[in-house]
Amino acid sequence: MDETQIETLSAHPRVKAAGERTVIGLCTAGVFAKEYGEVSFMDDNNARWNYALPTVGRTPKTGKEIAMDTKALALLGCGIPSAMYRQTAKQSVVERLREAET
Repeated sequence: MDETQIETLSAHPRVKAAGERTVIGLCTAGVFAKEYGEVSFMDDNNARWNYALPTVGRTPKTGKEIAMDTKALALLGCGIPSAMYRQTAKQSVVERLREAET
């Protein structure tokens, strides 16, 4: 769909809410060879509809933030967070994702 079609459908009186989701890539190698992983952007509406709202922390607000489920973090060897990762931990997660694909 293009932006005009999205705006037209979203403005229709029978549409109660709209959401956005963009799949950026799939993780299918390394630790994700047997456990499907997806890298995507989704707005808060789409996150709610996909049961992907965080139970700890908050949804990412900038392009430098990520949200991951605890199973994916465990596969990457990052452990289970008790709060949102700081920048150094986020860099570690990104590095581990890159390593997982090789």
